[in-house]
Amino acid sequence: MTTLGRLMAFRYVPFRASYPPDAPYNSPRGRFNDGVRFTLYVSNSLRGATVEFYRRHSEFLSDQGIARIRVYTLTLDITGPCLDVRTPADAAAAGVVFDRLRSNEADESLRYADCHALADGVGTLACGIAYPSAAHADQMTWCLVLFGRPASATWWCSGYSELVVPTINPAEVRRLPT
Repeated sequence: MTTLGRLMAFRYVPFRASYPPDAPYNSPRGRFNDGVRFTLYVSNSLRGATVEFYRRHSEFLSDQGIARIRVYTLTLDITGPCLDVRTPADAAAAGVVFDRLRSNEADESLRYADCHALADGVGTLACGIAYPSAAHADQMTWCLVLFGRPASATWWCSGYSELVVPTINPAEVRRLPT
C-alpha cells in the first residue's frame, strides 16, 4: 500500500457531459468496477488520459478533430492508502499477474475479470488502485482508480481545469481487438 498525497491527474470526459470531471460513476463496464462501487478513473499524464478515450473509440484516430472530448487536470488529495500494482513485482506481491492488468482480451468480461477480483479483494482496505495503463503502448503511463465519492475521508478533488486536447499518434494506442 502507498499513500499518494497531492497528485496532479488527468481525465477525459465526453464533450457534452453534464457532470463535473471529478465525479465518480457506477458503471458495469469499468476495469475495476462491475457496477458495485463508485469509481473515478484518472491517468498520470495528459496523453495517457486522451489515449484512454481512443482505446475504446479508435475510429476517431484518423480524424481526431471530430472526437468531441474534453480533457482536464485534477488536483487530487489522497490521504488514504492505495494498492500499488504499477510494476510486475508489485502486482505479484498483490497476487495478480501483471499482464492481466494490461489485458487486451476482446471479451470484456475476461479482460476485466482479474481487475474486478483485485478490487473486490481490496475492499475497504484501500481508497484506490494505481495500475499500469492498458491503453497506452508505452509501459510508463499509469492510471489510478479511486473508490467512493469526492470529499470522502480518504480522497477529494481540490480543483480542476480544462486543457487543450493533444493530438495522439495512433501508434501510442493499444487498440482493442475488433
